[in-house]
Amino acid sequence: MDEHLLNDRTFDVVLLDYLVGAVDRFAPYYQSRLLGRLRRHVKERVYVIGLEPYGDADASLDSQLITRIANLRDACHLLTQDRPHREYPRWWMVEELQRRGYQIVSQRSFPIQYGRSFVEEELNVCRRAISRAPKDLQKALSLHEKKLRDEAFKHINRGGALSWGSDYVIEAAPFPKSVDCEPEES
Repeated sequence: MDEHLLNDRTFDVVLLDYLVGAVDRFAPYYQSRLLGRLRRHVKERVYVIGLEPYGDADASLDSQLITRIANLRDACHLLTQDRPHREYPRWWMVEELQRRGYQIVSQRSFPIQYGRSFVEEELNVCRRAISRAPKDLQKALSLHEKKLRDEAFKHINRGGALSWGSDYVIEAAPFPKSVDCEPEES
């Protein structure tokens, strides 16, 4: 949010690696301004990598496990007064990039395969947060986390990685300075 950060510096390529979804934890409601703020630093290309927000789980156990893990992680964040990440769909990112003075060059989605390391990382976030949760909830949250971890590992051991959801990559180029776009403040 510091307007002077990287003042007068430009880069041929800027990579936003899951940054926009993570911004809400640290600079709430700043996502669209971030894209405008970065515009002056991009010479040739910006690549945006993001996670398509999870929808409602379908009938597959993979989607149900991933959704339950994400819900527990977010609940633990909220119970400890932390903010969860907020992912943005590809369509929103495309529209926002265009609004901020970029031309979309290419875009692509990739299905996600979640393995043991994903389950470990996400549920370890929960474990760390549970110790800061209200005392009367800690035991129940710990039991729920352990049960979910065991269930996810059993499923992965039987059938391999959990398959659900997608990541996307958007390649965009800044329009020439003479092209009008909405100002950063809008």
